Order: sequence, then structure tokens, then C-alpha cells
Amino acid sequence: MNVQSNTRQLTPDKVVFVADYAAHYQGNFLSSLNSFEKALRERGIEVEYVFPEKAPFEKWGSDYTVRHIVHPCDFKPGSLVQTLRELMKDDEFTVVHTHFLSLRPLIAIRKALKGCNCQVVFHEHMRLDWLSQGSPSTLLKKALYRRTLKNCKAVAVSSAVRDDLVVVLGSSENVFLVKNAISFDRLDDSGDQKAEGYDSGRDILIFGTHFMRKGVDIALRAMQISDCDLRLIVLTTNEEDAISRLQQLDPSWQDYCVVRHVVQDISSVYRSVLCFISPSRSEAFGYAVAEAAYCGAQVIASDVPGQNTMKDIPNISWVAVDDAAALSVAIETCLERSNVDSSLLAKQRVETKAYVKENYGLSSWVNEMLGVYGVE
Repeated sequence: MNVQSNTRQLTPDKVVFVADYAAHYQGNFLSSLNSFEKALRERGIEVEYVFPEKAPFEKWGSDYTVRHIVHPCDFKPGSLVQTLRELMKDDEFTVVHTHFLSLRPLIAIRKALKGCNCQVVFHEHMRLDWLSQGSPSTLLKKALYRRTLKNCKAVAVSSAVRDDLVVVLGSSENVFLVKNAISFDRLDDSGDQKAEGYDSGRDILIFGTHFMRKGVDIALRAMQISDCDLRLIVLTTNEEDAISRLQQLDPSWQDYCVVRHVVQDISSVYRSVLCFISPSRSEAFGYAVAEAAYCGAQVIASDVPGQNTMKDIPNISWVAVDDAAALSVAIETCLERSNVDSSLLAKQRVETKAYVKENYGLSSWVNEMLGVYGVE
């Protein structure tokens, strides 16, 4: 963790997580927050959540809104302001910890909390790709960010995101590097079970909700290059969008590609495919690379800032960004390894899983986040 701060540390009475998160599954994000909540409550710190009112709480586990204190909100700036003001108390020191918020609601929150007994923690989960544009609007946006985040603590999920924040804020003071961690309990729930409808001898798995950023078009080109009998499985939250894009790239894409909806039990899918690929053009961190490696999948990833934070994980194949030929070779190597040297592959799976468990666990992430708050 990169802790550089001259601000006075105070133990909070309450933490309010403000997260614009409405996925149809808990995923690693909520598992991480819930583990953090447990650690905070063990120290006598109250924890509450502000989530979008459209969030499918019923899909986040039984009685999620009963087991946690949740304040649904439409996440318009005015509604966020009203919700947070109602949660502030003069006799309580409160940490307001934001996730997935854009600049406009951040500005509204900072204005609303001016003079309140609180500390704002801004958690950045994405690369600030707009920094590279260099236009007048970019300079204005950077100035607004710098002004809005003044006296806040900023948390980056990878070294690449940290570097972005330092550029935006003009200083490394109050910028904390806390790499994302993995919820192993969520991945271990299904044991060694495999998913139906997959072929571990030929299926290549990729996430495609953010089609171009995730490099699905690159994967498609890699499949076209290969002479092997392979099938690309694209998991996405928006099948229609993915199908439309694939159709534009290759009218015959269905001959070697399938589009499916994302699932909660992703670990069973990881265990059912030949390999998982992440040829992304931009990544802040990339949970899936570490998750897939932990679950025993062969993994191929693009060597881009943010994602390459995980280069310490053994037995992952790294390829240059936007290099379909290199990706195709790496996929065929996975196929050869699976067919020829299963004993070596089994040994590598054990090694990789042990490493990820030791170095990417939630307990160390929680401890580092407690350090950001100044809590022991």
C-alpha cells in the first residue's frame, strides 16, 4: 500500500459506502465490501450503504437489505445530496466512501458535505483514459477533479490507476494504492463442479460486456487466424449488443463463436473451458484474470497497464495489446499443453492457485483499507 498523507487520522463512528452498483450478481465487489463491513463492525464502527434504487437486491443473496443497512437512491445528484445529508450527524465522525461515481455526483456530494464532520474517500476502479486526450475539455475536467477531490483520500486499485490519480491531483499526497483482492469463498462455493454446455477441449472464454475495451474483436481475429477447431464463448450482460457487433465484424461468426449471458457461478465456467483470455485494450485491474487463474483455467492476458499489475501470478501468458496473431499462438499453445502435458498443467494449476490465495486474499485487502481509514 502506498500511504502518503499528512492529514490527521480519526477513527470514524460510521462509514457510508456510496456505490453506483446495480449488477445482477454480488460479484467480487460486494463480497469485498461486505468483508470490510464485518471488520469495521468488529471495531464498533457502524456501516451503511447507498445503492441505486434499481439494484436487484433480491439477487444479492437472501434478505440482503435486512442483513445490511441500505438506503436506495436514484443517484441523481440532488437525491444523493438529500440522502447523505440525512445520514450526517454533528456528534459522529463519518467516512463517506464512494465507488463508481462520475464527476458530476462527486461535485454535488462535496458541496453537500461542506462543513460536515466527515472524511470523503474516493475509490477509483477505472483507468482515467480521458487524461491522454489533451483537449481543452480534458484540462477543464482535470481542474474540476483536482478541486473536487481536494482534502479527500483517493484509493487506486492498481499502480496504473494510482499514476492517473497522481497526474489529476498533482501530488501523491493522500493517494493510496490498494490492489483489488479476490473473494475465494465465492469461487469455492461450487467445489470442483463444472458448468454444462462447455467443452474444455476447445472453448475459449472472454468477457464482452465492454466489447471493444475487452478486445472481443481482437479475439475474433485470433480465432480466424487459427486452423484449430476452437470456439469463442463471449459472456456479456447485453447479448444483443455483442451479437450486433460480431455480425458487423464477420457475418459467419456463429461458425466459431457463441454469445451467452454472464452467470453468478463463474468459477464453474472457468473450470469448464480450455482457457480464459483477456486481450483488453485498457484495464484498471481485471479481477477475472486472477479469478480464472485461481480456478485452474489457463489464462492469456494483454500486457496493458493495470492488468499487468498481476504479472507476479505464475503461469499466465502475456501478449502485446491488439496483437491477434500473438493471441492466436498463445491459444494454440494452451491447446497443445492440454493435449500433450496434462501432468505439467495439473502441477501449474496447484502452484497458481496457492500463489493467488496467498497474495490476493480479502484479508490483506481489508487490512490495507483499514489503514487508509487510520483504523487498527
